[in-house]
Amino acid sequence: MSVLALCVSATAASALDVQNYWIVPTGTIVNMKSSVGGGAEQDTTHAFWQGYKWGKYIYVQGGDQMQDGDLHEMSGTDLMYTGTFRGNSQGAANSAHFHTPILWMRQTMNVGDYVETAYSSIELSPANRKYTTGLFTRTARLEIVAYYATGFTMTVRPGACFDVVIYFKFWSNKNDANSLEEYWCQRNVGTIKVIEVNGNKKSYISSVGSGYAPELQNPFYSPFSAPVAFGGYYNTVVVNGTFEAYHAVNGQNLLGLNAAYTGWSGSSGDCVVTSDGSKPPAQYLGLDESGQWKLCLRGQSGGGDSTADAAVTYDWIPVKPGASYRLSGWIYRESSSDGAYFDFNDGNGATSSGSATTFTDQHAGSNVVNQWEKVSTDITIPSWVNAVKIRCVREGANAANAYFDDVRLSLIPSNN
Repeated sequence: MSVLALCVSATAASALDVQNYWIVPTGTIVNMKSSVGGGAEQDTTHAFWQGYKWGKYIYVQGGDQMQDGDLHEMSGTDLMYTGTFRGNSQGAANSAHFHTPILWMRQTMNVGDYVETAYSSIELSPANRKYTTGLFTRTARLEIVAYYATGFTMTVRPGACFDVVIYFKFWSNKNDANSLEEYWCQRNVGTIKVIEVNGNKKSYISSVGSGYAPELQNPFYSPFSAPVAFGGYYNTVVVNGTFEAYHAVNGQNLLGLNAAYTGWSGSSGDCVVTSDGSKPPAQYLGLDESGQWKLCLRGQSGGGDSTADAAVTYDWIPVKPGASYRLSGWIYRESSSDGAYFDFNDGNGATSSGSATTFTDQHAGSNVVNQWEKVSTDITIPSWVNAVKIRCVREGANAANAYFDDVRLSLIPSNN
């Protein structure tokens, strides 16, 4: 970024590598000032993350903690837009899931070029864990409007100029003028200004930094595969596997919370969500992914009783018969007299019709005490199983607490 005495624009003489204005290095953080309806400005942050998740390489632009974001993937040399995740919290706006990904940008485009994609979409409610509006079909349009080679004047910040910027417009519904979003993106920095007609929102850059951008928080639905209805829900991931969403107060037991919102059911009042104690160690760039909240299965020294405890995912998790998956997570076990592990709910699953079935269970257990340990186990789904549940267990002497965090079920792409 540079501030110039005179800011002028230039027309691109050749095709622009437009994807390099949108795709930027992981950890790029753009601090923004945002206002709605001409109201007071608020500080917001855009961060960018790219890497492997859900068995594929993806690109996410979202908030600095990646609790929401726009999701993209490559198809050949085309960048595709697959949907928008707006968060797991009960108060979050509905997420958008595209059955047919939108062509967002070709690898190179000229000023005046545009792409249009007919797509079908549904909106999904985080509170109800399912779609809230029916299927609808639209045509999206993205158009490259201008290229600023030697400087772009930020109109909401007089005198602030930015080099090497593209300006493009995007309509999620080309027949609806209110669906227009305007973007100004600087090469290798990303979005520096955006205007959303619907909602009368304007955001612009205040500073650029770099730091840690965690992976996108696991949504309550699968954002990169067509939704499969199972029991009225659209889930292919471990809902609230980080235990950061839907908790009430510290030490709140899972029996006292609505399992449909927490994502977990507890076997007794000794299954609690807590922020006490430590959290899993640094995993990426010096920070962990899951935050302070975690599941605690209380043993006798922690105020619990001598009975084994377990917490089970509330929702069925659809899986692909014959595919291989990895169940992983972090465990902190306080007593060597106790067993603490993840499993597939004793091998109790469901068929495509929703009928109960069984299969050979797999476990991922703790081998150490008084420290966090990442454990995992792989499983190949039998041909007759279409959905599973995940369980966190503390058993044995039940002498002390066991903690669980960052629970994941991931497709192993090399086998599928």
